Amino acid sequence: QRAVNDLYYNDGNVGIGTDDPGELLEVDGNIRLGDGGERDIIGPTNNSLRILANPNASTEGIKFSTDGGTTTEMFIQDGGNVGIGTPTPGYKLEVSDDTGSTVNLLRLRNTDTTYSQTWDFQLDTLKDLVITGGSGAGGVKILPGSRGLILQDTGGDVKFTIDRTDARTYSIYTESNSKLHIRDEDASADRLTILSDGKVGIGTTDPQSLLHIDTGANSAANFKLGANRTGANAAVGQILGDWDG
Repeated sequence: QRAVNDLYYNDGNVGIGTDDPGELLEVDGNIRLGDGGERDIIGPTNNSLRILANPNASTEGIKFSTDGGTTTEMFIQDGGNVGIGTPTPGYKLEVSDDTGSTVNLLRLRNTDTTYSQTWDFQLDTLKDLVITGGSGAGGVKILPGSRGLILQDTGGDVKFTIDRTDARTYSIYTESNSKLHIRDEDASADRLTILSDGKVGIGTTDPQSLLHIDTGANSAANFKLGANRTGANAAVGQILGDWDG
């Protein structure tokens, strides 16, 4: 073992602040990078991990790169923001990619044999956030506080769509005129409309009374009241109307 001040050399290992280094270089204490430009920790090839510290530039922080600094895989910004795929994160965590196809953002996985499940978060070419579960038995459970679950938008319709790919697609949406609609997307038709004053329209988007049913031109109107009964008396009452044709 050889020692120079607090620098120790022991069987090929170098220790700074320790006289018994267990690795090729072991430092017991802090390491300060010189002020000025970027400082690198470089692996044997450009594919190795490279950390670039830039203490004085406007983009202060620590950069992680695996291609010699050409691409920034991760950036920890002064102030605490973390960027993955971007050197300018605007939030506590920002994940970014530049591609002309679907962007794979995040995967959550439980590898347990009994409760195995995977959730993938993607941005598709329609600009939709796509959340996909990998288990047919899985679902999404939302446990909100007293304010409940809020869908909010301004300047356009607020829509919630139920899409069964092997059947039909329905939507619930509101307009700027405060109407609430239930829409059959396959038929491009609003099936039910509720106005802000409580009027309900079936087959019409402009109900004129508390309940307004419109079957359309040249169609017979048929409104049935029923009860949970069987046999000939199953229908308690009927209100029938025929168009005058």
